[in-house]
Amino acid sequence: MSQPSGIERRKSRRRPVLDTFSLFVVVPRMGPHRLVVRDVSDLGMRFDIELEAEEPGEFPVQVGDTLDLDLYLNQTLSLPLKAQVVRFAETQGEGPRQIGVALTDLYAPAYRAFGVFIQLLDAMTEVRQTLTPRQ
Repeated sequence: MSQPSGIERRKSRRRPVLDTFSLFVVVPRMGPHRLVVRDVSDLGMRFDIELEAEEPGEFPVQVGDTLDLDLYLNQTLSLPLKAQVVRFAETQGEGPRQIGVALTDLYAPAYRAFGVFIQLLDAMTEVRQTLTPRQ
């Protein structure tokens, strides 16, 4: 049996991040680097590690590693989340490395706030899809 591809790999629906949001994560053990969030789901997210002059050994990460993350919803508002690396895609010299994580502390207040943010994203996407261009 082959591995499911794309959206089917997740246990919850994947949501692309709207362009109007500038979501990023900071991994404290990696320093103050802003890592762009590409999509979120109820249980996790995908972000890129793309740093200027980054050597792959500077931030070693493997599937199964646990990370502390600060998810920034804007320049100053963040949620401290704990996550486990479930997917790590190396690139062959082109593009950023992609990391998929599953959130692990599902009973923490920050996770509840993350869930409310996901609901907001869903509502805004729904409204955006139903709007007709104004005359």
